[in-house]
Amino acid sequence: MTTDGPARRRRVLSHDPNSDADKRPPSKPERTKRGVSEQSGRNSTARNEQIYKHIETVVYEAEQKRTKPRLQKNDKGEVCAQCTFGKVLGSKSGVEHEGDEWIPIRNFKPRLVKITDVGIAYHTRAPTGLQNNCDVCNKDRRVWRGDEGEKLFNKIIKKAEESAGRELSEEEKKSASDAWATKTYGSENPCSFNGGKCLNPNGPNLPWSAFGLSIRQDPMMIHHNICNFCSKSSSSEGDRWVKYSPDGRHSPNKILGVTTCSQDGCDITVLLENDHCVELNFGGSDNEANQQYLHKKHHDEKKGTIGPNIKSVHEVTKDMVSERFHPVLDKAKEENWSLDKLVSQLKIAMEQFLRWKVSLTDAELNAFFTSQNARNNSNHKEDRAVSKFKKWCSNSPHRWKPEHKDYVKRVSGLEVELEFTIDGP
Repeated sequence: MTTDGPARRRRVLSHDPNSDADKRPPSKPERTKRGVSEQSGRNSTARNEQIYKHIETVVYEAEQKRTKPRLQKNDKGEVCAQCTFGKVLGSKSGVEHEGDEWIPIRNFKPRLVKITDVGIAYHTRAPTGLQNNCDVCNKDRRVWRGDEGEKLFNKIIKKAEESAGRELSEEEKKSASDAWATKTYGSENPCSFNGGKCLNPNGPNLPWSAFGLSIRQDPMMIHHNICNFCSKSSSSEGDRWVKYSPDGRHSPNKILGVTTCSQDGCDITVLLENDHCVELNFGGSDNEANQQYLHKKHHDEKKGTIGPNIKSVHEVTKDMVSERFHPVLDKAKEENWSLDKLVSQLKIAMEQFLRWKVSLTDAELNAFFTSQNARNNSNHKEDRAVSKFKKWCSNSPHRWKPEHKDYVKRVSGLEVELEFTIDGP
């Protein structure tokens, strides 16, 4: 094996006629839900290198004891895994792996790998810790799924417009899509938010009108799996990234009945809410060190402060605060500020940061969000972030004008001089 990376792939238009993968779906297809991995969010891209190194050493050595090792080394000594997508059972997508089947493991995403305090654990469904298919094959398959989903949507709308004898409005297209889903899959769809724990009082089984459209996600479905109610309830994380652009991207795990409230002296395991010790809206980071779970009552009591278990500025670590505001934290520790003064100064610093962002052009904002994605190994869509930030600014245009009565109050009094740059923290 001499291949350094995945070769180009092609779509194969002819398939084995006996393959189950090529059989047409029934007229009344069984409703299949797009699942979400339980491991989602547990290992950020920044930790993938740790996983790859473990696979290249510990897992590779273990695999060599097997009759048919699932990991091999190429001529350059790189540990490789095998991708045979579309070659064994065929593929409805028409995507087939081309070139050398054995390619370096960094061309595969980690799968079902859990990093704990005592080591790295692998699931029996993914003993090598890697996805079965390489990144390029997965990407080609996603493109096919999106194309097929779009074709299905266009077919539904075309039929509805022919029946109406005119072009449909966006609202009418949504109604036509809901009618198609009702006829095809039944009158209700289960909301899959948080493992089926729908927040809608009428959920989890809801009419299709309660779900938005997701045209390019599935070749046989054009609706989201999460209802509009839950989507709005869970959209704040992305919105806060657009507004406050915190460092980090940690997603904490909450284990029902095991995770307890972080408030000193409280061992409640229910009604827990994710909280940032230093809140995002005045400079807190999204790092693990700055996150905790609090009972709803304690969370409500804490809002607008730092805590609840932090008693002085010297207990606030740099991991808890986004790097662009570290000069404020440094001065707070140097002069032994109170926590209230630190919060006040961080709020002014955040206001200056927001006004700096407001002053950027769309192209500069896009470049800023791109640099933030790179810094934090995140994958937010930059164009969407620019659009949402501009929309948020337009909802209160008076706030950004120097002649506004609260303008000076909001941006004056900061005891540290800060400088913000597009490529900086």
